[in-house]
Amino acid sequence: MDLQKGSTGFLVRMLQEDLNLLGYNLAVDGIFGPLTEAAVKDFQSKQGITVDGIVGPVTWGKMEEAINAKIAERNQAHNQDNHKLLATISGQVVNDAFYFGLPVKNSSGIFENVLFLLDTGAFEMLLTSGTAQELGLPNQGPIEISGVGGAQSAYNTQVTFKLGDNEFTTPAVVDESTSFGINLFGLRFSVDNQLTLQLDLQARTLSFYAYVVPQSKNAN
Repeated sequence: MDLQKGSTGFLVRMLQEDLNLLGYNLAVDGIFGPLTEAAVKDFQSKQGITVDGIVGPVTWGKMEEAINAKIAERNQAHNQDNHKLLATISGQVVNDAFYFGLPVKNSSGIFENVLFLLDTGAFEMLLTSGTAQELGLPNQGPIEISGVGGAQSAYNTQVTFKLGDNEFTTPAVVDESTSFGINLFGLRFSVDNQLTLQLDLQARTLSFYAYVVPQSKNAN
Protein backbone atom coordinates (compact mmCIF):
# COMPACT_ATOMS: atom_id res chain seq x y z
CA MET A 1 0.00 0.00 0.00
CA ASP A 2 1.52 3.32 -1.10
CA LEU A 3 1.42 6.28 1.28
CA GLN A 4 1.29 9.89 0.15
CA LYS A 5 0.09 13.32 1.21
CA GLY A 6 -3.44 12.95 2.55
CA SER A 7 -2.96 9.37 3.78
CA THR A 8 -3.84 8.67 7.40
CA GLY A 9 -3.73 5.79 9.83
CA PHE A 10 -1.41 3.33 11.48
CA LEU A 11 0.98 2.87 8.56
CA VAL A 12 1.55 6.62 8.44
CA ARG A 13 2.43 6.54 12.14
CA MET A 14 4.95 3.77 11.40
CA LEU A 15 6.38 5.85 8.55
CA GLN A 16 6.78 8.85 10.83
CA GLU A 17 8.47 6.67 13.48
CA ASP A 18 10.88 5.36 10.83
CA LEU A 19 11.70 8.85 9.60
CA ASN A 20 12.34 10.00 13.17
CA LEU A 21 14.76 7.07 13.66
CA LEU A 22 16.60 8.45 10.62
CA GLY A 23 16.98 11.90 12.19
CA TYR A 24 13.78 13.70 11.23
CA ASN A 25 11.67 15.39 13.88
CA LEU A 26 8.04 14.69 13.02
CA ALA A 27 4.95 14.55 15.17
CA VAL A 28 3.74 10.93 15.18
CA ASP A 29 0.08 11.66 14.53
CA GLY A 30 -0.78 9.32 11.67
CA ILE A 31 -1.45 12.22 9.29
CA PHE A 32 0.62 12.47 6.09
CA GLY A 33 0.82 16.24 5.90
CA PRO A 34 3.27 18.75 4.38
CA LEU A 35 6.02 18.12 6.97
CA THR A 36 5.91 14.36 6.47
CA GLU A 37 5.91 14.84 2.71
CA ALA A 38 8.93 17.16 2.95
CA ALA A 39 10.79 14.60 5.07
CA VAL A 40 10.00 11.82 2.59
CA LYS A 41 11.20 13.92 -0.34
CA ASP A 42 14.39 14.82 1.51
CA PHE A 43 15.05 11.15 2.25
CA GLN A 44 14.35 10.15 -1.36
CA SER A 45 16.72 12.84 -2.60
CA LYS A 46 19.51 11.64 -0.31
CA GLN A 47 18.95 8.04 -1.47
CA GLY A 48 19.07 8.96 -5.16
CA ILE A 49 15.60 7.61 -5.93
CA THR A 50 12.57 9.30 -7.50
CA VAL A 51 11.61 12.37 -5.44
CA ASP A 52 7.81 12.32 -5.54
CA GLY A 53 6.84 12.22 -1.86
CA ILE A 54 5.12 8.85 -2.38
CA VAL A 55 6.17 5.98 -0.12
CA GLY A 56 6.01 2.79 -2.18
CA PRO A 57 8.08 -0.42 -2.19
CA VAL A 58 11.31 1.30 -3.28
CA THR A 59 11.16 3.99 -0.60
CA TRP A 60 10.13 1.49 2.11
CA GLY A 61 13.08 -0.69 1.09
CA LYS A 62 15.55 2.18 1.21
CA MET A 63 14.26 3.23 4.63
CA GLU A 64 14.69 -0.30 5.95
CA GLU A 65 18.27 -0.38 4.62
CA ALA A 66 19.05 2.98 6.24
CA ILE A 67 17.62 1.93 9.60
CA ASN A 68 19.47 -1.39 9.50
CA ALA A 69 22.73 0.44 8.85
CA LYS A 70 22.06 2.90 11.66
CA ILE A 71 21.60 0.24 14.32
CA ALA A 72 24.10 -2.32 13.00
CA GLU A 73 26.77 -1.24 15.50
CA ARG A 74 24.43 -1.98 18.39
CA ASN A 75 24.00 -5.52 17.13
CA GLN A 76 27.69 -6.19 16.53
CA ALA A 77 28.27 -7.85 19.88
CA HIS A 78 25.40 -10.24 19.24
CA ASN A 79 26.75 -11.02 15.77
CA GLN A 80 30.09 -12.04 17.25
CA ASP A 81 28.32 -14.56 19.49
CA ASN A 82 27.83 -17.08 16.65
CA HIS A 83 24.81 -15.22 15.28
CA LYS A 84 24.37 -13.39 12.00
CA LEU A 85 21.95 -10.50 11.74
CA LEU A 86 19.48 -11.05 8.89
CA ALA A 87 17.35 -7.95 9.34
CA THR A 88 16.17 -5.37 11.83
CA ILE A 89 12.67 -4.02 11.33
CA SER A 90 11.34 -0.87 12.93
CA GLY A 91 7.79 -0.82 14.20
CA GLN A 92 5.56 0.69 16.82
CA VAL A 93 4.60 -0.34 20.33
CA VAL A 94 0.93 0.12 21.21
CA ASN A 95 -0.41 -1.17 24.55
CA ASP A 96 2.68 -3.40 24.97
CA ALA A 97 2.12 -4.97 21.53
CA PHE A 98 4.63 -4.66 18.68
CA TYR A 99 3.34 -3.80 15.20
CA PHE A 100 5.56 -3.81 12.11
CA GLY A 101 5.42 -3.91 8.33
CA LEU A 102 6.82 -6.58 6.03
CA PRO A 103 7.18 -6.53 2.23
CA VAL A 104 4.99 -9.44 1.05
CA LYS A 105 4.87 -10.69 -2.55
CA ASN A 106 1.49 -10.52 -4.29
CA SER A 107 0.24 -12.73 -7.12
CA SER A 108 1.86 -10.39 -9.66
CA GLY A 109 5.28 -10.81 -8.08
CA ILE A 110 5.29 -7.31 -6.59
CA PHE A 111 6.11 -6.76 -2.92
CA GLU A 112 3.52 -4.85 -0.89
CA ASN A 113 3.97 -3.60 2.67
CA VAL A 114 1.68 -5.56 5.02
CA LEU A 115 1.05 -4.70 8.67
CA PHE A 116 1.63 -7.47 11.26
CA LEU A 117 1.34 -7.87 15.01
CA LEU A 118 4.06 -9.97 16.63
CA ASP A 119 2.15 -12.73 18.44
CA THR A 120 4.39 -15.09 20.42
CA GLY A 121 1.29 -16.98 21.56
CA ALA A 122 0.50 -18.03 17.99
CA PHE A 123 2.33 -20.61 15.90
CA GLU A 124 1.12 -20.04 12.36
CA MET A 125 1.18 -16.74 10.50
CA LEU A 126 -2.50 -15.71 10.48
CA LEU A 127 -3.84 -13.36 7.78
CA THR A 128 -7.20 -11.69 7.38
CA SER A 129 -9.21 -12.64 4.29
CA GLY A 130 -8.98 -9.02 3.14
CA THR A 131 -5.17 -9.13 3.14
CA ALA A 132 -5.14 -12.50 1.36
CA GLN A 133 -7.52 -11.26 -1.33
CA GLU A 134 -5.57 -8.05 -1.86
CA LEU A 135 -2.36 -10.05 -2.32
CA GLY A 136 -4.03 -12.77 -4.38
CA LEU A 137 -2.71 -15.58 -2.17
CA PRO A 138 -3.62 -19.15 -3.19
CA ASN A 139 -6.19 -21.25 -1.30
CA GLN A 140 -4.35 -24.49 -0.54
CA GLY A 141 -7.14 -26.29 1.29
CA PRO A 142 -9.68 -25.62 4.05
CA ILE A 143 -9.07 -26.01 7.78
CA GLU A 144 -10.81 -24.99 11.00
CA ILE A 145 -9.29 -22.73 13.60
CA SER A 146 -10.44 -22.05 17.16
CA GLY A 147 -11.65 -18.55 17.91
CA VAL A 148 -13.43 -16.75 20.71
CA GLY A 149 -16.79 -17.74 19.24
CA GLY A 150 -15.76 -21.34 18.54
CA ALA A 151 -14.51 -22.99 15.36
CA GLN A 152 -14.01 -20.68 12.39
CA SER A 153 -13.50 -21.47 8.71
CA ALA A 154 -10.06 -20.84 7.30
CA TYR A 155 -7.70 -22.11 4.63
CA ASN A 156 -4.00 -22.81 4.20
CA THR A 157 -1.80 -20.67 2.00
CA GLN A 158 1.83 -19.65 1.73
CA VAL A 159 3.44 -16.24 1.99
CA THR A 160 6.67 -14.98 0.46
CA PHE A 161 8.25 -11.96 2.10
CA LYS A 162 11.56 -10.17 2.50
CA LEU A 163 13.77 -9.82 5.54
CA GLY A 164 16.56 -7.48 4.56
CA ASP A 165 18.24 -9.00 1.50
CA ASN A 166 16.72 -12.42 2.16
CA GLU A 167 13.50 -13.79 0.69
CA PHE A 168 11.50 -16.42 2.59
CA THR A 169 8.39 -18.49 1.89
CA THR A 170 6.42 -19.78 4.87
CA PRO A 171 3.07 -21.50 5.47
CA ALA A 172 0.21 -19.28 6.65
CA VAL A 173 -3.47 -19.51 7.52
CA VAL A 174 -6.20 -17.20 6.24
CA ASP A 175 -9.09 -16.52 8.62
CA GLU A 176 -12.15 -16.23 6.39
CA SER A 177 -14.21 -14.65 9.19
CA THR A 178 -12.08 -11.48 9.30
CA SER A 179 -12.11 -9.26 6.23
CA PHE A 180 -10.31 -6.48 8.09
CA GLY A 181 -8.09 -6.34 11.12
CA ILE A 182 -4.54 -7.16 12.13
CA ASN A 183 -2.44 -9.93 10.62
CA LEU A 184 -0.58 -12.04 13.20
CA PHE A 185 3.09 -13.02 12.88
CA GLY A 186 3.44 -16.26 14.84
CA LEU A 187 6.50 -18.27 15.78
CA ARG A 188 6.42 -20.98 13.10
CA PHE A 189 8.59 -19.05 10.66
CA SER A 190 11.31 -18.53 13.26
CA VAL A 191 11.12 -22.15 14.45
CA ASP A 192 11.21 -23.63 10.94
CA ASN A 193 14.18 -21.48 9.94
CA GLN A 194 15.99 -21.76 13.29
CA LEU A 195 16.06 -18.01 13.81
CA THR A 196 16.39 -16.03 17.02
CA LEU A 197 14.20 -12.97 17.57
CA GLN A 198 15.34 -9.94 19.54
CA LEU A 199 12.68 -7.36 20.41
CA ASP A 200 13.88 -3.95 21.59
CA LEU A 201 10.84 -2.07 22.88
CA GLN A 202 12.84 1.09 23.62
CA ALA A 203 14.21 1.36 20.08
CA ARG A 204 10.97 -0.11 18.65
CA THR A 205 12.84 -2.69 16.57
CA LEU A 206 12.58 -6.43 15.93
CA SER A 207 15.78 -8.21 14.86
CA PHE A 208 16.09 -11.64 13.23
CA TYR A 209 19.32 -13.62 13.75
CA ALA A 210 20.50 -16.85 12.14
CA TYR A 211 22.74 -19.16 14.11
CA VAL A 212 26.13 -19.67 12.50
CA VAL A 213 27.97 -22.89 13.29
CA PRO A 214 31.40 -21.83 14.51
CA GLN A 215 34.28 -23.06 12.39
CA SER A 216 36.66 -25.36 14.17
CA LYS A 217 40.24 -24.20 14.41
CA ASN A 218 42.88 -26.58 13.20
CA ALA A 219 45.57 -27.28 15.74
CA ASN A 220 49.07 -26.45 14.59
